[in-house]
Amino acid sequence: MCGFIGIYDNYSFRDEIYVRNKLEDMSNNLKFRGPDDYGCWTDVNEGIGISHRRLSIQDLSKSGHQPMKRNNGRYIIAFNGEIYNHFELRGELEKKNKSKIDWIGKSDTETLLKLFENFEFTETLTKIKGMFSIALWDRKKKQLFLARDRFGEKPLYYGFANFYNSRDKKLFIFSSDLNPFKHISGESLSLNKKSLTKYFKYGYISAPMTIFEGISQLKPGKYINLDCTNKANIQHEIMPTQIEWYSPEKRSIYLSSQNNFKNIRHSEIINNLEKKLLSTIKGQTISDVPVGSFLSGGIDSSLITSLLQKQNNLPVSTFTIAFPDYQNNQFGNYNEAPFAKKVSEYLGTKHTEIELSSKDIENLIPNLSKIYSEPFSDSSQIPTILICKFAKEYGISVALTGDGGDELFGGYNRHFLAPKIYNYFKLFPNFLKKMSIYGVNFLPLSKTTNKQIAKQKLLRAIIKSSEISSIYDALLSNSLLNYEEIFNSSVELDKDLRELPLANTLSEKIMMADTVEYLNSVILTKVDRASMWSSLETRAPFLDHEIAEFAWSLPLNSKIKNKGFTSKSKWILRQILFKHVPKEIIERPKSGFAIPIGELLRGSLRNWADDLLRSESNISSDYLNKKFIKNIWESHLRREHDHSQILWSILIWKSWLTEWNY
Repeated sequence: MCGFIGIYDNYSFRDEIYVRNKLEDMSNNLKFRGPDDYGCWTDVNEGIGISHRRLSIQDLSKSGHQPMKRNNGRYIIAFNGEIYNHFELRGELEKKNKSKIDWIGKSDTETLLKLFENFEFTETLTKIKGMFSIALWDRKKKQLFLARDRFGEKPLYYGFANFYNSRDKKLFIFSSDLNPFKHISGESLSLNKKSLTKYFKYGYISAPMTIFEGISQLKPGKYINLDCTNKANIQHEIMPTQIEWYSPEKRSIYLSSQNNFKNIRHSEIINNLEKKLLSTIKGQTISDVPVGSFLSGGIDSSLITSLLQKQNNLPVSTFTIAFPDYQNNQFGNYNEAPFAKKVSEYLGTKHTEIELSSKDIENLIPNLSKIYSEPFSDSSQIPTILICKFAKEYGISVALTGDGGDELFGGYNRHFLAPKIYNYFKLFPNFLKKMSIYGVNFLPLSKTTNKQIAKQKLLRAIIKSSEISSIYDALLSNSLLNYEEIFNSSVELDKDLRELPLANTLSEKIMMADTVEYLNSVILTKVDRASMWSSLETRAPFLDHEIAEFAWSLPLNSKIKNKGFTSKSKWILRQILFKHVPKEIIERPKSGFAIPIGELLRGSLRNWADDLLRSESNISSDYLNKKFIKNIWESHLRREHDHSQILWSILIWKSWLTEWNY
């Protein structure tokens, strides 16, 4: 797990020392992603330079130093992530070459480099299992390749920006994070207004867009090839096309059409998935540093922890966050620690329960816009950052997570409730739909829990959506309010809808939409930035592509069991888990990884929020409707409505403007 940054100039470097110093300065903004080693490589004549910050996980020696070149030196690589099957691939390479290879070390980066020497670029990508972003420079063909993993576990940004403090010349720049772009030149990057409206609608910005004009994020399962023999493309700042090398949607359609499990008993399917998960977890524990797991007591993390402990003789280190001040009160239960403790005690793990106070959150707030280098307003970012911080302090450098279980196996309410509600209301005449929406909107929101608000939002979105294609867009919107009211009338709003992918059923359409949209843009973004801030590597066994493809090939009733008006989510995962943990410990309503942000804004965070909401900058004044913000803030404080979701988005935006000096 690391971070890298690189530049390409259309001409040779005028001052190599200046470029190397600048690359080091920019890479200092990535030091938290890789505090263990620094490397820099430049080619003066070709005008390319790459610097790398390393977090040592596999092969802690100098043999893993990056940027890396080997043998004839044709390829230079900078790599962020982990390749779990790289020792197997070493065997394949030796078989192909019909001789034993004289490996310098045992890092997966060296394996990758040798693969690129022996196979085509995309063929290599399809062979590897893992999470990654890759920068590969081909010195022979003068081509730069940038690639990202199948589900987007590791980020990669690129674009044209000033570098020499010169307005008449821009260079192609790529990086593992947006923060280094802040230090490219003395000028501020232009904000992307379309991205801003998307942020306020959803609470995040999806690839390929970023908050900045001219800077893109590589989408999961895509790569670009910058042909540096074509000087005109660079001179005219023509962005390279993102090329698809892996498509979850296409693989899902193909696999579901095969009916591989049509005549196979459920017990056999359950056993097959368990074996695959055990094998994947064994592969993902490859490490030269201590490995543990996050444990919430829910299905996904409990299953991963159970199977991890099954393969270890010594107790596995597990971690959970507790928020005891808000346990079973009038605002809902935000403390999952007692459930995690029961699972831990049964499995015999070495468990650490980290109790959070309002003070911990207050101390973290000023760093949020450094950790998330573009606006990101999922408030569960806070406990995620803190659990990563404390896990690292307790001596863990790698933690397994349950990320991906919900998206692949039908874990969200919208996966089973949305089809039921949609099928019920789709035959209603419009006047009855309007009456139903009015009735839903009339429900009081002042003392409801986040879960109740989410259900209300789900119901309202589906009733209001006359077409299936608009349902998912409505489900992801950031508030029960019309988000358009946030902006001044001069702001042109984004009207693009997120179309649902192709699939057999509405449930599967929403699950796949969550896999290609929500998983990458919210869940994986949240976890990657939070863990990297503490130089902690997280790994998600469910996102091994062979596990995902197994899930897509399953019939829907193996994931969601419907009995009359009730549904049981993640059915197959439950059956595996109940082999290892008693059912009564696990079975309870899904709660999510949340904090009582609404109450915190009325309490310990009130002064911070009040000061920030009243603060002004030219950009903030240009975009936001001050009267609207004032009204919802006062309404929230009076407990008339819970506006915490949209208020948090506004606060994060204003905080981000301050951090980036806009």
